[in-house]
Amino acid sequence: MPVVIEEELTQRGSGRGVLETSSLVVDAVAGARRGIGITALAAQTGLPKSTVHRIAGQLTESGLLERVGQRYFIGATVGRWGRSHRPARELHQVAMLPSIRLGQLSRGLVGLVIVSGETPETVLTYSTDALPVSVDLTTDAWRATAVGRVLGFGPGGPVRHDIGPALVTEECESVPGVSCVAGELTLPGLGCPAALCTLFFRPTLPAAAPGQLVSAMRAVERNWRMALEDVG
Repeated sequence: MPVVIEEELTQRGSGRGVLETSSLVVDAVAGARRGIGITALAAQTGLPKSTVHRIAGQLTESGLLERVGQRYFIGATVGRWGRSHRPARELHQVAMLPSIRLGQLSRGLVGLVIVSGETPETVLTYSTDALPVSVDLTTDAWRATAVGRVLGFGPGGPVRHDIGPALVTEECESVPGVSCVAGELTLPGLGCPAALCTLFFRPTLPAAAPGQLVSAMRAVERNWRMALEDVG
């Protein structure tokens, strides 16, 4: 969808053009790692609050920005242009403790993966033992893994469980002797898909693995929301 900014938004006293004004808003949002509200956005750009509100609304409709509550984040369209903000550091922080607890409880290898465009990136891994990572994310083989499939990049979509979110499980399908369970995280404002998974170096998945993963996913999502709310 093309971006259309109303003519009346072209400067009042500042001499700024429509594209420049819109770019100011997008740049300010891109620089806010945990989103930014209208008041702060107006103060940062030097634009009238009403103007910022209108521009932000139109940019949101076009996919350039994403609104979560009262805060704005870089949207999916900008992400596809290769300019998306990927707050891996913040995600690492909020996911670390739940991942450690999951690894200690499950005795598996815990991994958190985000995908920008079609390129996967490991945000963190944790294991109580020094276990090797068996799947190379730099090759297309990752698409067939539980992580790739739960994010829609491989054959066979997620299966909804009674315990909550849709998960993908696999047993020796991608790597001989390895089982895995993965679930997609709901992280408003992240700007790219993310999945949490537990990898086991055994041919069958432990019965408790799906439930343990879901509990960790909910903890990560809760921490993420709290981090957003803490930013004024």
